[in-house]
Amino acid sequence: MTALALRPCPVEAFNARARRERWPVVCCAPPHFDSGALADIAAIWDFVRGDQALPVRSEFSARALGRHMGCVTFIDLVWQPAAMTPRYRMGFFGSRLSVYAGDLTGRFVDEAVDAELVPTWHAEFAVAAALLAPVRFVSRVRAFRLDLASAETLLAPLANASGEVGGFVLAAAFSR
Repeated sequence: MTALALRPCPVEAFNARARRERWPVVCCAPPHFDSGALADIAAIWDFVRGDQALPVRSEFSARALGRHMGCVTFIDLVWQPAAMTPRYRMGFFGSRLSVYAGDLTGRFVDEAVDAELVPTWHAEFAVAAALLAPVRFVSRVRAFRLDLASAETLLAPLANASGEVGGFVLAAAFSR
C-alpha cells in the first residue's frame, strides 16, 4: 500500500470532523450544484484554468464572470510567518453577498465571522486546497445574521504567481 493510499480523503475527513464538532455543513466532491449560477461559475473556473493546474485570480475578469460577479468573493491566502499560519482576506466581496453581510472587502475571515465559525471556514479552505478543484458545501448559515438560511457554496482554489494555492474564489446561493 502506498503512502497516498493511507492518506484520508479530504472530503471524508472534513465530513467526519463536521459531524464530530457538530458543524451544520456537508462537503460534496466532485460537486454537482443545484444552483445554476454556481454550476456556471464552476464551468468558468474550469475554462479559465485551461491547461494549468489552477487558474490565476487575474484571469477572472468581470467579462468572464458576467452576471455572476455579484455572488462572488475572491479570498487571498495571507501567510503569517510569525504565527506560522495562514489568514484569509476577502479581496473582493460581491454586491449580492454584501446584502447579507455588509461589504467585507479587505476584511479577514477571522474578523468577519464569529470566532466559533473560523475553524469551519479554515477547514473548508483546506479541503479545496487539497483537492485543487472546486468543492461544494451545503450548510445552514449561522453567520451574517442569516440563522434561518441555508447555503450552497462553491469554493475553488486559485494559484499565486508561483503556481501554488494563493487564494480562492467563493460563490454562494442562499435559500430559506
